[in-house]
Amino acid sequence: MPRTRRHLRPRDDLDAWLSALTAVLKPDAWAQASARALERSAELDPAADLTSWVEAVEALGGRA
Repeated sequence: MPRTRRHLRPRDDLDAWLSALTAVLKPDAWAQASARALERSAELDPAADLTSWVEAVEALGGRA
């Protein structure tokens, strides 16, 4: 599930950033964060959308 802007820490809250970074550097937390990041990057992969777009444009040009 995509996070909304309200889930982000304020940029000027350095203590909160330091706390979050310290927490994620623990091996178990790192593994969980890494798995979530990989899942999210797969959700954002534009390959399928690009393939559909190319097929639609080629169909308009009579090349499909």
